[in-house]
Amino acid sequence: MRKSEVPEFTQRSQQALKDLVPGFWAKCEARATDSPLIRDGARVANIDLGELTLYPYNADLWSEEQEAAYWNHPDRLVFSDPCQCNLSEVSIGLLNDMIVTLRGSPNEVLSREPVVDAGYMFVFGIGLGYHIPKLVERACCHRLVLIEPLPEFVHYSTEAIDWSEVLKLAEEKKVDISFITGESPAEICKQLEMLVDEKGNTFFDGSYFYNHYYSWALKESFTLFSKAIKNYYLSTGFFEDEIDMMWNTYGNYVAHDFRIIGLREKVLASPIPAFVVGSGPSIDNDIEDIRRLKDKAIVISCGTGLRVLMANGIRPDLHVEIENVEAIYRAIEEYKRTYDLSGVILVGSSTLRPKVAEYFDELWMFYRTGLSSSAILGKFAKPMGGSAPLVSNSGHALAVSLGFRDIYLFGVDCGKPRHGEAHHSRHTVYFQDNFKDLELLMAADFENDRVLPGNFGGEFVTGWAYDSSRLNMERLQRHYRRNLFNCSNGVRIEGTTPQVAAGIDLSNVTTPKAKVMELLRQQLPLFEREKFLRELDMEANIGHCRDFIKEFTELCEAARTEDKGFRDFNARVKDWVNPNLDRLPGILMMVRGSLFSMVRLGAFLGTRIWDQDSREAFFQDFIGLYLNRCLSMAEKTIALFEEMDARRNEELAKLQQH
Repeated sequence: MRKSEVPEFTQRSQQALKDLVPGFWAKCEARATDSPLIRDGARVANIDLGELTLYPYNADLWSEEQEAAYWNHPDRLVFSDPCQCNLSEVSIGLLNDMIVTLRGSPNEVLSREPVVDAGYMFVFGIGLGYHIPKLVERACCHRLVLIEPLPEFVHYSTEAIDWSEVLKLAEEKKVDISFITGESPAEICKQLEMLVDEKGNTFFDGSYFYNHYYSWALKESFTLFSKAIKNYYLSTGFFEDEIDMMWNTYGNYVAHDFRIIGLREKVLASPIPAFVVGSGPSIDNDIEDIRRLKDKAIVISCGTGLRVLMANGIRPDLHVEIENVEAIYRAIEEYKRTYDLSGVILVGSSTLRPKVAEYFDELWMFYRTGLSSSAILGKFAKPMGGSAPLVSNSGHALAVSLGFRDIYLFGVDCGKPRHGEAHHSRHTVYFQDNFKDLELLMAADFENDRVLPGNFGGEFVTGWAYDSSRLNMERLQRHYRRNLFNCSNGVRIEGTTPQVAAGIDLSNVTTPKAKVMELLRQQLPLFEREKFLRELDMEANIGHCRDFIKEFTELCEAARTEDKGFRDFNARVKDWVNPNLDRLPGILMMVRGSLFSMVRLGAFLGTRIWDQDSREAFFQDFIGLYLNRCLSMAEKTIALFEEMDARRNEELAKLQQH
């Protein structure tokens, strides 16, 4: 059909999609062929698929009946308790305050699921789109995500529904619409994950899933995403951890000399490869090959991978640690008693407990992205992107940062076999009697399991932390594009090349390791402790806290009169926090995670209140309770900075005496 023959209705519908999502619409146009539409008079009734049709009978009637039936038993993601809100001392206090408020109201009994403010509706299948206007009209969610593996169907839908009217209605109802398509279910799932990454999970609770028509691609996309979304159940970041990480970073600065690492675009390319060694169960099968090749590569042990190597007589060149918990110190202390760690360089996050470095002869440090300690105290290098959430991510990011072009992953399983075998190597501390508490934690990581394809085939079980680790490795690889070989018999990591360890040939590597290690040192600047202490401006950071107290109080007061509920309030907080991160880093980097997780906590209770008047009254009470907790965090941050400033003066006095 030539453009001049396209009815005005269809032209208007197509132009609306072209204006809103030009890239997506281009795919729709490119895939459209001679019209397979079946008409009932002037009405588009179905799509001819050859031996069958997309709908069992007229699409408009069938879609109307499906949509009406759906609401009798909607498929929803519903959280059973507020643990997904990352409860900590601050938020637990807020939770207790809110429970007292609820007990004093006639609405103590809450709905099992949110009655307002669901974040998403994921619609699997657009087809001819007759169901879309009705879903928009209901406005049951903030964001309507429309998933269609066959973009040509969207092109055909422009002859069935007027997308310009649909988008106009969505704007009136304050429903954002997103379109997702992909060549495979895995690609569709990845795009959905990227969407949730971008838009956030504050209102994930109560989200809807709507399956419009059956196809293998849609069924598989739904299955993959249903497992992937477990990664977004928890909110991230909390205030108490930021306090600990600030003190640890400060303690490392004043206690140790070290070199600083930062992920940079331009580094000296290493002439030999790097081995990044984790402690997944598959590492036990590759030990002999690592021993065979260790003199031809820089060996980087990650966390409990250190004991795996040392127990097998292999001394790593670099050892990476990231966690700031007491268990790390206990494990390193155990290694030191059992093995000779001399010659092993510790590469640690600035947030490591300072005493960990005492067990190593040399220390290199890096900053983690998104932490208050990096933004406030880390002014000497850029944070090493991609270094979280697990220590194997730090090992991978370190190899990239230091300029290695060829990187081999061992024991970076990101999961465990679906049947049998333990979650880690038998040589790790997790299976020692004095570390049984850690073993229980490791086992719990796989309770929210997700089954994924393996690097060498088969299926593997992963938990949310390990799957997040996999996703972050894939992101880093997409950006830096190293020659990344995965020798681990674990979950497949996109962007890596599966490599059997026994087949690795490094006979062409001739540069001595000692020379490479010296080149690496020369790339890394030395930390200047006295310069840090003299330039540390705690007064400016304290000023950020006082500005926050004033401005955030005004923000909450405005919300009392202007916001209709948690959705409006979350947008208000987000619209104020994000533009002010550079202006007030001394406080916002400390409290940002808790600011949003506490809104999510309030919404968990507030959106379950049936009666609108009671719901609005609770929201008003919440703002006051929330503000009190936020101001308390600001006051504690001021106390932190004042104590840090006093210690800074003491350290400077000591330096002057020497």
